[in-house]
Amino acid sequence: MPVTSLQGLVLQSIGGTPGAINEGFELLSTELVNLIGLDDLHKVDGDILISNNAELMTFDGLNNLNSIGGFLKIQTNEKLENIEALNSLESIGSDLWITGNDSLSLCSVHWVCQYLQDPSGSYSSQAMQPDVKMKRSPCTLFSCK
Repeated sequence: MPVTSLQGLVLQSIGGTPGAINEGFELLSTELVNLIGLDDLHKVDGDILISNNAELMTFDGLNNLNSIGGFLKIQTNEKLENIEALNSLESIGSDLWITGNDSLSLCSVHWVCQYLQDPSGSYSSQAMQPDVKMKRSPCTLFSCK
């Protein structure tokens, strides 16, 4: 049976530190509409892959996430409309990939917008200078508000 909700999930610790995942995680081919239930998550030491989630519309639930030690890949989530919940993110240790999210047309995440407008690396929030990889040009994928 596919996962349809994380609501009610009590994330205390995965690997030792409360509110942190000492490894990475993947959300693949779920029927989640949002990520509510991950509200207490503030740090992921490894990679995050969110891919092929046909019903996922928002990242609500990741509002307190402020650090990713590895890469962040957001790909092929057909109904994903916004990633505003990532506004608290202060650092990504590796690449940022945003590809194949056909409903994602408005980017209101300040650090993503600033990077897309000047990918020379002039923006950094702490050590974050992600390598944004897209299948379409940033101008046709996002308009920043």
